[in-house]
Amino acid sequence: MRFALLSIVNLRDVPFISLLIYQTDERGISNLIGEISKPYDDVVDLLDDLYAFEISELQTDSQELYRDLISANCPVIYRREVEGTREQITRNEEMLVELF
Repeated sequence: MRFALLSIVNLRDVPFISLLIYQTDERGISNLIGEISKPYDDVVDLLDDLYAFEISELQTDSQELYRDLISANCPVIYRREVEGTREQITRNEEMLVELF
């Protein structure tokens, strides 16, 4: 099973999504297998990523993303805070701003 944690962070007035992808093995142990940080344009691009990486469960701490995903019939769980996603954006802020 693959699940993901999703957040949106504004960097210099540009919204970036942070997606941490985990794979759960047959023993129930989850390992981080991918990290994506990129500008957030619209929910269609996000849905493409979720389908491409075969995400079966998604959790987000963004009410905006939650509403967009629910309206697109994507199964998503809203949590007050998901760990690691905002730290990833902060850690890579300079590189992300230069790239995009």
